[in-house]
Amino acid sequence: MFGIDFSQIILFIGTFMVAGSIHEFSHAATAYFLGDSTAKHEGRMTINPLAHIDLVGTILLPMFIGFGWMKPVPVFLGNLRHPMRDYAIIAFAGPFSNLVQACFALLIANLFAIQSPLLIKIFSHYILINILLMGFNLLPIAPLDGGAILHYFLPNSMKEGFERFSQYSGFILLAIILLPRIGFPNLLGYWLYPFDMARKSLLHWDTMNIFLLNLGLFGIIGFFLRDEIKRLMNKADWEAKRVSDKGKAVKTTLDNKKYIKLAQDIIPKVDEGIPLTTSEITELKAIQSTLDPKANICSPPDYDIEDPTCQNCEWFRNCLVRKAGESSQ
Repeated sequence: MFGIDFSQIILFIGTFMVAGSIHEFSHAATAYFLGDSTAKHEGRMTINPLAHIDLVGTILLPMFIGFGWMKPVPVFLGNLRHPMRDYAIIAFAGPFSNLVQACFALLIANLFAIQSPLLIKIFSHYILINILLMGFNLLPIAPLDGGAILHYFLPNSMKEGFERFSQYSGFILLAIILLPRIGFPNLLGYWLYPFDMARKSLLHWDTMNIFLLNLGLFGIIGFFLRDEIKRLMNKADWEAKRVSDKGKAVKTTLDNKKYIKLAQDIIPKVDEGIPLTTSEITELKAIQSTLDPKANICSPPDYDIEDPTCQNCEWFRNCLVRKAGESSQ
């Protein structure tokens, strides 16, 4: 009725939410790897869009002007080991994640030879959104990621001037986005043009080259986060050992209960000279095979199956072994 293509709006908002959520997750995860868990504690280290959506920036503005944003991820510089360098890395992680998403989506589309017009449209739009998000966020203006990256590389003599300029960058950014709508030069379009050309070139690559590109991108991620990955792997090994030790402790407890039950049933029989059944002798022999027959053992008056200390003692098990040997003779 009003000439509005709602399917296009839904496609744009949907792909933008997914791409933007992974973008913000990359900021949060990188910050966590580099020592700042602020975003993690605030529930931002997730790809769930609900954690990153800003009602105005993610829903309303994209519907009307085709532009939007997600909630920025909080970073506390005091927690970073190398604050300025690490903050630049955290900033770069967002646009880099968009490049990875675009290349990975293209690889999936090629590997599965997608033919469905709807899926082709979704994948094409997803790749476009990610490339444009990457390019837009690399604009060297605060509070965009490009501004944080530029600030790190500027000489110290220029940092203060850049920070003063950044106080007005929000207005400058808004002007860059809106002024072309009333006839001014499209500076943002000029900036994004090489990114879009790179995207169009990428669409013509064959599957093997796209696969190698993805491999290289993930290799870059692994290289920069190698120390953190190693730390997490060591932590995982320690956790696995802890779980294994706990499992062994549980098994030992169950074995002790089995030995105690056998003791309660069998030792009185042996003491009174009552013949054991074949199954009881078999169980005792099975126990005997798991213990050291040369270990020290108590003499008969020294053990008491009602005493918890005695029940959990290795010597107590050997009492069973000795009784098993006596009963089977």
